Amino acid sequence: RECSAVSKAEARKAAEEAAARKAAARKATIELRECSAVSKAEARKAAEEAYKIAEDYYHGRNGKPKNEAEAVKWYRKASDQGYASAQYHLAICYYNGQGVPQDYSEAVKWFRKAAEQGDARSQYKLAICYDNGQGVTQDCSEAVKWYSKASDQGHGRSLTNLVAIYAEENRGVTQN
Repeated sequence: RECSAVSKAEARKAAEEAAARKAAARKATIELRECSAVSKAEARKAAEEAYKIAEDYYHGRNGKPKNEAEAVKWYRKASDQGYASAQYHLAICYYNGQGVPQDYSEAVKWFRKAAEQGDARSQYKLAICYDNGQGVTQDCSEAVKWYSKASDQGHGRSLTNLVAIYAEENRGVTQN
């Protein structure tokens, strides 16, 4: 009997400790989620600030000298945080060779990141890259896909290019 009583007491104590650990784990999970939300908001704000600094260097305003290489550095910081406008502008720098050596493949990489977030300008430029085979293998159907996404958002030049593709014969696109 004494052995059973001790075992029941130990079992009760173990159960209480397990419940306490479970409650502490739930609390830690909730705190982590709250911290993640704050971190995401802070990261977004940091990306926006980096983008503003990049724009100041790119355009030479707000007391910053015009310096495309410095702008690229700041665009990259914002781009690495997933900021679509910075990704677009970083891609433009690579596309045109501004502040970095011209690199169509790197431009395509950044256009794609922003395009996948719904940035119409990036969708248009990515379509141009596919249309002309710049940084990617020329692929008319991929060009049509990205021109369509951009034109669905009202991007006029994308619609113009779509019409031109469908009007041309031998472009690999079925006419409607």
